[in-house]
Amino acid sequence: MAVVREASSIWETWYDVLFNPADAMKTVAAEQRKTRALLSLIIGIMPLWAAYFAINGQITELSGAIMGLHILGEAIIWVCGTALLHMASALLGGRGEATGLLCTLGYVVLPQLFLIPIIAIAQCLPAGFSVFTIAAGLAVLALWSFSLKVLAIRSCYGFTAAKSLLVLLSPLLVLLTGVAMTTLLLGISALTMVF
Repeated sequence: MAVVREASSIWETWYDVLFNPADAMKTVAAEQRKTRALLSLIIGIMPLWAAYFAINGQITELSGAIMGLHILGEAIIWVCGTALLHMASALLGGRGEATGLLCTLGYVVLPQLFLIPIIAIAQCLPAGFSVFTIAAGLAVLALWSFSLKVLAIRSCYGFTAAKSLLVLLSPLLVLLTGVAMTTLLLGISALTMVF
């Protein structure tokens, strides 16, 4: 059983998610504060817009509407992704709540806060190093967010790291299996039409 410390400020929670994620994910899953999770999701995706406008984007009349739609889209993906992962976890014998997973997955975008410093550093470098720095930084941030997702599933459902990884990859595996089966069936039907 995980030891849950008393409620902390959102700043402390963000720090813990970024730099002490195993304990923080257990705390977030136990507290189930949905408003904080939504705020973390919104704060986590804002650096994408800052980077867009800093690099070459232009602010137009539609920028506010597009940003609002982006936030709404991310929230829908967050809820639907949680539902898929909860279903996969339940099928694999997980014992947890979808609400805890929803809350923990709201925090997994926080590493994107480091996107702005990465781009700022990259713009100070020569062109070849700049592209490499941005690519390497994005890869590190993606890996960091991916590992936070694995920890979120692990802390919510009591899985091992391998089983959490399987849960996380299961929607992709189902999709790939469906594509393979469709391709196989189309190939078989095409062969029967030829002969």
